[in-house]
Amino acid sequence: MILGAMRAGLVPFPISPRTHLPGIAHLLKSTQTSLVVAGGSQTIDATISQLSDNLAEINFSVQFVELPSLGRVLPELGNTEQESEHKPFPPLKAISGDGIINILHSSGSTGMPRSVKFHLEGVFKNIITQPLGWITLCPESHPCVPTSNLTIEAAAATKCLHMVCVPAFLEMWSQEEAAVAYLRQMKSVVFGGGPLAEAIGNKLVDQGRSLIYFTLDWSNNPESGVHIHSCYGATEFGGINEVSDMDDLSDWSYVKFSSHVDTRFIPQHDEDNSFELVFVVSDDHKPFELNSEIDGKPAYRTKDLVVRHPFKPDLWKFVGRLDDQIILLNGEKTNPGPMDVTYSFSPRETDNHSRRPCTSPSTHTQGYHPSLGCLKLYASDIEEMYLDLEKDSSTTDGIQPPQSWDSTEDIEAWISRGVQNLLGREVNSHSYNALRMLKSTLHASSDSKVQFAATKINQQTIFGKPTVRQLAQLVFQLAKNGDTTVDPVVEALQSIRAMIEKYDAEWPRQEAREIQPVKKERVVVTGTTGGLGSHLLAQLLENDVVEKVWAMNRKSSKGNREREVASFEDKLLDLNLLKSEKLVFVDTDLEDPKLGLSDETYDEIRREATVIIHNAWQVNFNLSLQSFEPSIRGARNLLDLAFHSTAPSGLPRFAFASSISVAGFAGPGRQLSEVSVTPEMAATSIGYGQSKLVTEKLLESARNSGLQTCTVRLGQLTGDARSGAWTTTDWVPSLIGSSVDKELPPVIHTSHPRPVPWVDIMNAFSASLVPRTNSQLPVVRFGEWNKLVIEAAASFKGSEGDRYKRFPSTKIQSTVDGMVLADDELRSREEVEM
Repeated sequence: MILGAMRAGLVPFPISPRTHLPGIAHLLKSTQTSLVVAGGSQTIDATISQLSDNLAEINFSVQFVELPSLGRVLPELGNTEQESEHKPFPPLKAISGDGIINILHSSGSTGMPRSVKFHLEGVFKNIITQPLGWITLCPESHPCVPTSNLTIEAAAATKCLHMVCVPAFLEMWSQEEAAVAYLRQMKSVVFGGGPLAEAIGNKLVDQGRSLIYFTLDWSNNPESGVHIHSCYGATEFGGINEVSDMDDLSDWSYVKFSSHVDTRFIPQHDEDNSFELVFVVSDDHKPFELNSEIDGKPAYRTKDLVVRHPFKPDLWKFVGRLDDQIILLNGEKTNPGPMDVTYSFSPRETDNHSRRPCTSPSTHTQGYHPSLGCLKLYASDIEEMYLDLEKDSSTTDGIQPPQSWDSTEDIEAWISRGVQNLLGREVNSHSYNALRMLKSTLHASSDSKVQFAATKINQQTIFGKPTVRQLAQLVFQLAKNGDTTVDPVVEALQSIRAMIEKYDAEWPRQEAREIQPVKKERVVVTGTTGGLGSHLLAQLLENDVVEKVWAMNRKSSKGNREREVASFEDKLLDLNLLKSEKLVFVDTDLEDPKLGLSDETYDEIRREATVIIHNAWQVNFNLSLQSFEPSIRGARNLLDLAFHSTAPSGLPRFAFASSISVAGFAGPGRQLSEVSVTPEMAATSIGYGQSKLVTEKLLESARNSGLQTCTVRLGQLTGDARSGAWTTTDWVPSLIGSSVDKELPPVIHTSHPRPVPWVDIMNAFSASLVPRTNSQLPVVRFGEWNKLVIEAAASFKGSEGDRYKRFPSTKIQSTVDGMVLADDELRSREEVEM
């Protein structure tokens, strides 16, 4: 949208929907914006409906345009049967260096947000620096929240040497020995967006025998502290300080301004000798916002106050602001000034000059008190207030402990009550949390184990267990044995039950109606471009009883028809079947309540479909249950489609392609029911199997509500007799692919209704690989094979992509490790023959 607006000669101005409505109206009027393109979510739609009233109050109007879908903008995209009629765009007209090409805005947390206009020259300077150290990353389709734990784990996993973070993360990491140990190995950790408490910064840099090391080589100082650096910048002028190695880590709170920036300092003539920071337009740097003039040149006055280093004149520290704005650890800003105005209306408040002349602290010539002087004068009073606040926050007045520390249900109910009292409303036990009430009551318990548990609760605990239910399980574990480690099986079981409860609700009630017999089947089938899906589609198209097939697949840049042709060719299926008149390709988004379909297509399926076969599913054995929630939501949306059917033959039958992994890892003598699997069995499975189990339970509830359902639990599909096609990303082909490099296939103990010795299978693969390996490969035990592959992959010198091609089994390493453990257990019991 932004690039399209630029191509059209417009100035794009993205506005955050989190901005308050008067602020949005102010931004639109102050920039004389005439066109607003909005949509894409219910939140934005609700904001737009209210925005018109705010605009009317300030006598300003704009034209609203609904955000178009990609299909409406480029209807031929992915259509391989006809050539695109789009013609190349005409060349862009010349734009001067000071021409405005886009606008951003401030947060508006301290009043009305301000628009910040970006000119071409400034943006271009950012573009030309990209090759010096920036890379382009493709984000996951479902991004995770970057908590401090996930951030430090990702940094460690990628062997990161330089990192940029917010001060709040550093504060949390400073409390974790493992995190500090890793930070000390990094060459630099840059923080910005807010201040870092001096005590925290000093604690991080003072991790070795000395604070001062006169060297630039980190490797020579394994016992030095964390190399933290302060970074300074703003939307109005960009980043303007240098970040380089320091000869003294204790200077972490100071910054050095770039020599390419014309930095000026306006003295405040106070006892701290502070200066206001100002940036003047120069040949190398031009602030995006200009609000002053220095020596006849336009400039930007920041209102930030700095003091000079006592011994190093090129280093400066930030000590406050002229406007009393407070910057919090998470980068958010607030201004106590408006609060003071409100307080002044109270009869209990009086002006500071109404009782006696003010001689201390001294005043500025402008007539107001210097902030730094006030803070120093009242430092002891402020400290005492915070101590009182902490004392009050730890009190247990009015907070009763749970009925029992030995019951997760009692602890969950207790936490829920506490959160509800704090918020003044009911909360969902799956979605809210509390910290202060939890710690205070744990401390107040007479049980020594419970008191010890209180010492294990910190802010990071809440990030890791963000819901009431998860927190209750953790507290139960702590109170029981003082260990923060929760049994993974118990935790998985809680997650499975919570996911089932979330989606197993509000099934439509069925009304009695006359049902006509089915003469011809009209089938909806999802996920037809994969291995199983292609065969399903081929058999449906060959079946004379079926008169129509909707092939539903997620939208692809290649086009689903082209993907289907490629899949049919790979599996030697009849390509002429794809020319059948009964076949309808449908691009879909299963996460959307209406599946991403047009009203016409959705209603057509409701009127005509007699069978729904749900085969599409994300396949990734490394992901947790929560990562499969979009797939579970898609299954529920398809079930809702079935329940809302108006077909004369009644509700369509619903078939679901599940997996034997719903039952977890097998064991000797264990049997699997062909009727229903319990969540307890799935708790030992991987996230993929758990997600399939959740969906099975939804089908069971749907069946109880009147829908005919069928669940098919599939195992490893090895292709067909005609083509022998086997998806290369499946786990068995991955094992074989990794075996080629090490020339050692593994032996695994398996069970099957018609067992074939695994050695025979591996020997068959080994024989087929002779043309590549020039000899029959020896077969080794699974655990030994796994160890060799891990070591070889770790020592591989190529790129990550090449490493995965050479050792594909490492993509599912955690799954392979679990199989090794299961194989070892079976071997130890000697109940399954090779």
